[in-house]
Amino acid sequence: MAKKKKRPKKSAVPTIPQLSMKALDRVQEIEEYAHRELRQCRDTLSGHLNVEKATRIARTCAVSVLDAMLGYYESLAVFDARWIVQLQESAVESVVGMIPRNYSDELYEWFTNLLMETTYAHLNPPKPKIKPPQKVNRKKLKDDYLSKFDEPIKILDICWAAGQHYREWKRWLKMELKDGSTPDIAFRRILADDKKPSELEKKPRPKGWQ
Repeated sequence: MAKKKKRPKKSAVPTIPQLSMKALDRVQEIEEYAHRELRQCRDTLSGHLNVEKATRIARTCAVSVLDAMLGYYESLAVFDARWIVQLQESAVESVVGMIPRNYSDELYEWFTNLLMETTYAHLNPPKPKIKPPQKVNRKKLKDDYLSKFDEPIKILDICWAAGQHYREWKRWLKMELKDGSTPDIAFRRILADDKKPSELEKKPRPKGWQ
């Protein structure tokens, strides 16, 4: 009877190595600051916790601790991306543990959730929105260019300097060619300049060329 094949074991996450002394010093510097500042969020007389102030300090310090640890581990050749979640939890628990005690469990749970959300957002920043290129009034671009010079400029000379034929010029003005196309880029390059076509293309235009 054939033996049943065992299911392959899931690869275990490698143990996170210890921090270097330099990285540890940086982490402890941030944590000491957090500990000192968070203690000052409790009023010595009433015992009231300034939650707003504590929130600002805790969020910034949790992110800073996480960055300090990640900065070191990501520099290692053995870095495993699966460590990130553990480092995130470590940074959050460390900072929450510095918030003055003797308040309700709900408060510390609230801080834990808040810092997990904060560090998650820090690790996953929103992608910047790419703005679509602004539509350019091509006729105005042409007129503005021609108005720069006292003597009339021939359209064929613009085409020659742009390396495009006159038929492409007509299609370009009629918006038949897309923004970013080769003729569009070529014509815009000429029309955005303050030089005459003959200064941009030294080689004379052949007679009859269009």
